[in-house]
Amino acid sequence: MHPYYNSHNKQYRKEISGLCSVIRSELEELFSLDSDSVVREIQDVFETKLLLDMPYVGGKKNSNDTSNLISCCEFAAFFVVGKRYGIAENEIGRLIHTAWQRKHKKVSSGISRLLNRLLEKKFIHRFLKSFVAKSERYSKEYDYAWKFEYAEPNEE
Repeated sequence: MHPYYNSHNKQYRKEISGLCSVIRSELEELFSLDSDSVVREIQDVFETKLLLDMPYVGGKKNSNDTSNLISCCEFAAFFVVGKRYGIAENEIGRLIHTAWQRKHKKVSSGISRLLNRLLEKKFIHRFLKSFVAKSERYSKEYDYAWKFEYAEPNEE
């Protein structure tokens, strides 16, 4: 396990626990176990099976890629544990989706309109272009870093 991931392992366990906290009843119903046991098993799979071989993509200095990679592996741990209990993949997917929705409530329509107006501003597009440049640098430095692309918006 890369030292960066090892030093943040408590945080990852807490993230999994927090995500599961909003779906406790669903976990118990689906797994026929108490939710704490399921959460511990998901955390253990994440730590002992997935985190061990996770490629380092820059840690804090490339926090977007690192965060996305960690989240994907946390979700993968749900599938690994679900498979152990014979739970269908679509049920695990629905469970993760429900947890994510509850944990990250939808944005209000007012905020959504504001965000859409911001996307019309040039400084936002300059920011997005700088994000692409940063992604380019990291993708050269780290084999598994994600590379983003930007396309100028058109009339549509």
